[in-house]
Amino acid sequence: MKYTIHGFQQQKLLDLKLNNDDALILKFIKDMYYSTGAETITENNHKYMWINYSFLIKQIPIIGSKSLLMKRIRKFSDLDLIDRLLKKVRKNQRGNWAYIRPMEKFKFLEEYEVKNDNNLVENIDNLVENIDKGYVESRQALYKNDTSLMYNLHNKDSINKDSINKDTINKDNNYKAKKNKSKKISLVNYAEFVSMSKNEYEILELEHGEQATKEMITILDNYKGSSGKKYKSDYRAILSWVITAYKKRNNNKNENVSQMDVLKEIYQEFDRNERGDFID
Repeated sequence: MKYTIHGFQQQKLLDLKLNNDDALILKFIKDMYYSTGAETITENNHKYMWINYSFLIKQIPIIGSKSLLMKRIRKFSDLDLIDRLLKKVRKNQRGNWAYIRPMEKFKFLEEYEVKNDNNLVENIDNLVENIDKGYVESRQALYKNDTSLMYNLHNKDSINKDSINKDTINKDNNYKAKKNKSKKISLVNYAEFVSMSKNEYEILELEHGEQATKEMITILDNYKGSSGKKYKSDYRAILSWVITAYKKRNNNKNENVSQMDVLKEIYQEFDRNERGDFID
């Protein structure tokens, strides 16, 4: 049996006679409650979230109808999964407004309990007697999420230490590779020779405006294309000197100074003073 459904322990859901739709609603409530955009109030030192049934049913219409959703919310309250608070006024508007907060029993649905399995404990003890401590620790970290290993632990005679050690190393390496890969920032090409993350571009656009940002990218793009230089970060290059170049170019627009001469002077000055930021 799959351990979790929408982040909740399936067996605990079954014990409370909750189904997949209930788990989906609970997951959505949890995400809304802990989001920064939730509308909340404080009552008796507890944070309550206003529950907008119309908004909720639009997000998960698979539940059926608004009335069914409201019945399930009341069921969660009867099960002490959530605490419901009714208010007659919200933002100076009179009516019936429902606020909720997750209770301790709600968190209990997410907790994983290891059942006492005497056979499993005995087999693990036998395994520990024959293998080193470091190997045990590494396997314990893996079998928490590896049901096939849990099965193998009941069949100690089929375990080959060398093969499992190799399997452990491969799984650890694959995990580290995936973890490092997930840390890499996705870059977007904003010009032929200029790329940065979407977030970096939005920061520039917010601080300097769309037109200025595009012109600064053009300045950097022309410089990199003509010089063959590369940066560790095009965004940092813009912060370090392109903004200055852009402002200096614009200050000379009304004077009888060639814009090409201005840029050439800036490029040469940068070459003299800022070579340390280049990638060879």
